[in-house]
Amino acid sequence: MPLFPFALVMLSAVMHAGWNLQVRQRQDPLAFLRMLAVVVGVGIGPAVAAELLLQPVLAATWKWLLLAGVCQGVYCTSLSFGYRHGDFTVVYPLARALPAVLLAGFDVWAGHAPSALGWAGLLMVALGCALIPLESLRNISAKTYFNRSTGWTVLIALATVGYTLADSRAAKQLPSLASLLQYHVFVMVLDVFFFALLLWLMREPVKLSFPRGTRLSTLLASGAMFGGYSLVLWVYQFSEQASYVVALRQVSIVLGVAGAAWLFREPAARWRLAMATVIVAGVLCIKFAA
Repeated sequence: MPLFPFALVMLSAVMHAGWNLQVRQRQDPLAFLRMLAVVVGVGIGPAVAAELLLQPVLAATWKWLLLAGVCQGVYCTSLSFGYRHGDFTVVYPLARALPAVLLAGFDVWAGHAPSALGWAGLLMVALGCALIPLESLRNISAKTYFNRSTGWTVLIALATVGYTLADSRAAKQLPSLASLLQYHVFVMVLDVFFFALLLWLMREPVKLSFPRGTRLSTLLASGAMFGGYSLVLWVYQFSEQASYVVALRQVSIVLGVAGAAWLFREPAARWRLAMATVIVAGVLCIKFAA
């Protein structure tokens, strides 16, 4: 992958790890909803104005936009409840292991198969993500993978595959970075709707009021969430292999594991940092893959 899109994905990974750590720290599904609401509140006016006066995007991308919105609503719900019932250093890596490999299969089907070095990198990333929840190979246990957070983790992974496929195809139909941002805001409008709907169906309270002392942190996390994924949408215009982009984003796991070990005192820091090294090695393989 060329240096410029690679650098964009690395920056996106830093931003992604940051806001995920904040959501995990609060263990509050509504924190996620507030972040989305901030983005929509700030962005919907300019997005609608651009749709009416400048570059319309809805007519060309509405199918992908709807699919992405539904999948992101499921993703947000599952991520929030996964963090409630499991360790960040278990839920987050496992949820990221499956999508890269599944998306590689879709890339093969679309005629953009990864190279041999690319496959090696993808498998190393997936292996590192799958093993990083363990405390060591000697302590391997089914409870690590099958517990109260397992169902949420599987839903996170499947939702990630869904919105990645939708967004990567929509991005290739849009002519500019501005139109990508416009599309992203509209997706997040649907994201807020479906996320709030799922919370309501699960009888969770849906409140958008900001607890004392959280406004600035929520604003920063909202910017990181929107900006980080906007960079990924931009990279989809440079790369034919969505699986490469998703795998490269797993650098955020390295940052997230280190941050969780420090902030939350979650166990097995050495083992998980070793597996993070495997992920980094896979990322480097993808960087230099054809």
